[in-house]
Amino acid sequence: MAANEKEFRMGVIGPAELSLATSQIAVSKATNKNVKEFAGFELGEAIAVIGVLKDLGTSVPPMDAKAKATLEKIKSTPAGLEFDKVYIKVQLENHEFLRDFWLKIISVKENWPARPKIRAGTWPLYRWPFLKSTWPSPAVF
Repeated sequence: MAANEKEFRMGVIGPAELSLATSQIAVSKATNKNVKEFAGFELGEAIAVIGVLKDLGTSVPPMDAKAKATLEKIKSTPAGLEFDKVYIKVQLENHEFLRDFWLKIISVKENWPARPKIRAGTWPLYRWPFLKSTWPSPAVF
């Protein structure tokens, strides 16, 4: 679990890099129009997330064995229905990992502020103590 902002960023950038790599392949290899469109959305999201994390000084760790195997599976699966299924499965697993990562963070009471104050137009994530140093002031919103 992420005990601080750096650990949080490091926990997100790996899955974002995997999403970027697999989505770059899928935008040209997917055959189902919905899968192709989804791959485009995921590619845009990964580019944005990685850009923000890099702007915050997050270094990209090398891919672990599971990520390398996943990327190799995407590369080696021929275009068609099977590729579309593999790509969607990879994205689902990646999103489930990120969901579980976030749920672990919010399940720790110490990560919650004593009395959260949310103004209209502010991002709820700004409330998390270890993110405050990197998020803009609420006045920006």
